[in-house]
Amino acid sequence: MILILECIVICFILFLPCVVVIANGIHNEAVLFEKDVQERVIQMGLITKEEIDRNRKLFNKEALT
Repeated sequence: MILILECIVICFILFLPCVVVIANGIHNEAVLFEKDVQERVIQMGLITKEEIDRNRKLFNKEALT
C-alpha cells in the first residue's frame, strides 16, 4: 500500500511541472530546448532573448530548491 502511495506522489511531482509549462505556454519555457529552437522562437516573435534569460534564471532557482 505504501509503495502505491509513493508511486502516486512521484507521478504527481513529475506531472506538475508539465502542467505548469503547458498552462503558461511552451514558448515561455524555451530554455528547456536546444539553441536552434530558442532562436526560432525568438525569430517568430513569441519570446525575446531577455525573457529566455529570465526564465533560465527562474528555472535554475526552482531546480535548486
